[in-house]
Amino acid sequence: MAEVLVTDHQLPIRRACQIVKLSRAAYYRTPQVPMERDREVIEALQQVVEEHPRWGFWKCYDRLRLLGHRWNHKAGVSRVTANSS
Repeated sequence: MAEVLVTDHQLPIRRACQIVKLSRAAYYRTPQVPMERDREVIEALQQVVEEHPRWGFWKCYDRLRLLGHRWNHKAGVSRVTANSS
C-alpha cells in the first residue's frame, strides 16, 4: 500500500509509511517466501514424522528439541504444521 502512495501519488516514503503505519525498515525489506523461510523447520519436521507417523504435534516438537533444534513452537514449528494442513 505504501508503494502505491509513493509511485502513484508521489508521496515521500516517510509520509507514505506514516499513513499506512508501516516502518520504513519494513518498507525497504524484501519479503521472504514463507516456504523458503521455513525450509529448515519443514525438513526436520518431515524427518521426524516419517520415522514416527503416529506422533502428535507436541511429541514431534519435543523430539526436535531433543535433537538440538531450538525453534519456538509458536514462531516456527506450529506455523509450519498449520500451513501444511
